[in-house]
Order: sequence, then C-alpha cells, then structure tokens
Amino acid sequence: MKIRIWLQKSSARVEFEDEGTSVSSPEASMGLPGILKMITMRKQQEKEQSADMMKQTAVLEVSTYTSMPTIPVGKDPLQWWKANEEEFPMLAKLARKVLCIPANSVASERLFSSSGNIQTVFRFSLKSNKLNMLVFLHINLS
Repeated sequence: MKIRIWLQKSSARVEFEDEGTSVSSPEASMGLPGILKMITMRKQQEKEQSADMMKQTAVLEVSTYTSMPTIPVGKDPLQWWKANEEEFPMLAKLARKVLCIPANSVASERLFSSSGNIQTVFRFSLKSNKLNMLVFLHINLS
C-alpha cells in the first residue's frame, strides 16, 4: 500500500493506492490528525481483510484434509505431513506442534505416588473427599 500526502497551507489531502487504484480522502482536510486517523483506519481494514482471508484458507485446508483417505497404520505421520506441507501449510504447522508431544504416563504416576504418600497406614480411615483435597493441595502447592 502506498500513501501519498499533500500538505497545503490550510488543508491536507491523502491518497491511498492499492493495485493501481487511488482513493482520495476528503476527511483528511482536518490536517495531520485527520491524516493519521485515515491511515489508521486503512491499516485496520487491511488487517481485517487479511484475517478473513486466513480464515477462509484454514476452512478450505480443513475441508480438503478431511475429505482425503486416512494413511495406513504403519506409516509415519510426520513424514506424511512433510510430504503434504505445501498442500496444507497451516495444518502442517499445527501437526508438527501436536505430534512432537511425547506420550508418557509420568503425570498420572506422580498423582498415584502422592496419594499413596498421603494415605498411609496411619491415615487409612481418610474419607475420599478429604484425600482428594489433600492430593490437590499437595500437587498444586509443591
């Protein structure tokens, strides 16, 4: 986007040029504050248009992806996404983030461990709601 600003003694004029078209803004005759307001409004419109285009692209990618056949069980999903990255750029970026998360049971093991440490032989008569509260406090306060 090109912005041309003409300043005269008593007024100012702004022209925005997009793809060979120019639009004059008579509101800019208020001077510099009017010019800044017009530039800000124009940039906001461009951001909204860009966001709408990204949303349309994402919807198109998802609909195309869901209509494709599934990959075989033995095939590596990361390799599939690398091969199809050009066709689905937004989804491929998301898939890389999701597929890099390692699958493990450490969190659940820690939870069982802490509940076992809280409910000992001497505290075996704890009610389940009290045990849940103590485990919650132990996990969130440590």
